[in-house]
Amino acid sequence: MFELNHIIPASTVDAEEMSLREVLASAGYAVAKLTLTSLAQQVVAERVKAKVVDLSIPLIAAMHEGQADGSVRVRFVFETDDAQSLAAMYLA
Repeated sequence: MFELNHIIPASTVDAEEMSLREVLASAGYAVAKLTLTSLAQQVVAERVKAKVVDLSIPLIAAMHEGQADGSVRVRFVFETDDAQSLAAMYLA
């Protein structure tokens, strides 16, 4: 098994959080009372996972974890070195 760690910067998470706030506010939610950081982290991580899947790169697993600095670490596990290399090249 071959692992690849991909870091999504906190600025990307912040931008997604603002987008979520705008959407929810326009739907009438009181967004000032909501904590959306973990949802924003999940959304950006799922987007990165979807990109790898859309490229038909064989993937065993993909997990994400929010980091203390607000970024997100996505850990991919691939069956082959070639799959890991393709994903690393695409995500660079």
